[in-house]
Parts: sequence; C-alpha cells; structure tokens
Amino acid sequence: MARIDFHPTFLFILAAVLLPVSPGAAQQARDPLSPEAPTAEAAPAEPRSADLSQAGELVSATDFAGAESILVPMLEQFPDDPALLLMLGEVRLALGQVDKALPVLQHGAEISPERPRVQFQLGSALAASGKTEEALAAFGRELENNDNPEIQVMSLLNRTFLLQNLKRWENAAAELVRVAVLDATKAQVYGDAASLYIQAGNPGEAEKVLAAGEPRGFQSAQHHYSLGAAYYQKRMFPQAAEAYRRCLDLSPSHANAERGLGLALEKAGQETEAAAHFRKYLELKPDAGDRDRILEAIGDD
Repeated sequence: MARIDFHPTFLFILAAVLLPVSPGAAQQARDPLSPEAPTAEAAPAEPRSADLSQAGELVSATDFAGAESILVPMLEQFPDDPALLLMLGEVRLALGQVDKALPVLQHGAEISPERPRVQFQLGSALAASGKTEEALAAFGRELENNDNPEIQVMSLLNRTFLLQNLKRWENAAAELVRVAVLDATKAQVYGDAASLYIQAGNPGEAEKVLAAGEPRGFQSAQHHYSLGAAYYQKRMFPQAAEAYRRCLDLSPSHANAERGLGLALEKAGQETEAAAHFRKYLELKPDAGDRDRILEAIGDD
C-alpha cells in the first residue's frame, strides 16, 4: 500500500502571540536618609530582553524578510533571549532558511527547553535537515511540554510522517490513534491508522482501530475490505469472512468483497455459503476475469 501522507511539508506555526516585553526600567529611588540626594534621575537600566513588538507586527503581515532584518541585529545585544531566538528561528523556517534556523532553534532549546513551541520548531528544522531521530525526539518533548491541543495534534502528525519514513508502521499508527483522541474532527485518522497496522502485518490491531472509529462516525467499506484481505493472507479465514461481511454491510454492491467472502468461506469449509457469494460476485461483475475459475469452484457451467 502507498504511504499515508498528511501534508507536503512539515507543519510549523509562526509566533502569533508575543510574550510581554519586559517593562521599562524603573527610576532609581532616592534614599531619604542619604545626606546627598541625587541631583538628577539615574540613567535607565539596560533592558533584559529584546523588544519584539515591531518584528511581531511584520510577522503578522507575513513580511518575514523584514522581520528577520530587525531580529538579526538584536542577537548581538541579546544572544540568549529565548523569545528572540524562537521568533528568529520561526521566521527563518518561513523563509525556507532551514540551515540558518536550525542553530538558532538549537540554542533556544538549550536555554529554555520547556518553552512552548521551541521543541516543535526545532523538530521541524531537524526533520527538514534529514535528522529524523532527533526530530522525533524534539516533537516528543513538545508533546510533554505543551498542552495546546493544536500543537499536540501537529506534533503527532509530524511524528507519524517521520515514523513512516523509518517504516515503523505500528509506531506511526499509534500516534494517529492519539490524534483521534485529541481531535474529534479527524475521524479519518482511524482509517489511516488501520491501514498502517495492516501495512505492519497486524490486522488484529487494525480491526480494533476500525471498531473504535465507528462510534466517532468513521465507517469505511474499503478499509474493511483491506482488513479482510490482510486476514486472508494470514490464513485467518473466519476473521477474513467477518471483515468482508462488514464491508458488504457498508457497501452491498462491493463485488470484490463478495468474491473475497466466497474465498474465505471456501477455505473455512463452508462451500455452500461460499457458492452463494461467488454467484453474487458474478452477478455484480459478469465480465470478471476469473469467471471461469469461479464457475468451476461452484460447479456451474
């Protein structure tokens, strides 16, 4: 089966809400007991973090190059500002400058590893750089650190994509099941997870996933047909027959499911019932390429 793809590139989110900028420096208070009162106000203290408001406005206007031109000079004064590092990394990802975004995000993650989004964006940069295992770990840390459902769903989808690249089908399927739990609008992922379990040679888990999806509104004749075929290949003929029956419940005119059910029943020693389904198959598909073989199986001329 073909790999299940969710998006052409890795999902990432630009900074939409900036953290509050540190308040302006407070004036130095005069000690009323001091014999020498200051004759003028003390100079304001140096800010401890960068003012990202102007760059944030440019990001909101999708002027990423303009935002970068503002952010880069700030690094000299604020090389360890986690908010600055995150925004610059995000902007560079938006500009497609993965090689420049990666070290910035790595530094930001070292300074503030639990900061929301930083591990997600680091995972995106690592994945785009071909560092799959490191990207998986970064998305995993984002899941631990960030309880935002949207970020969690996208982290899981990105992990699924990476796990598919590694052909770790069951791990990828398990991540999709977590997506379904988090987001009720994504019922389709039950089918995608079932397909991955079938790809992994585990039709039993695929069947459980399809059963879990039905109360959430996911019902797919084609997925049950694929499940029947997977059971048949494993010579689990009673289970194959049940999967084909469920396919026919959802799609009564599914000719190949009638054929599959006939074959499963034939293997299970239920020739009479198998013949009935073979005949139904030929009714639905009179020009079937295997018509002669089916007629021979049921003893018809």
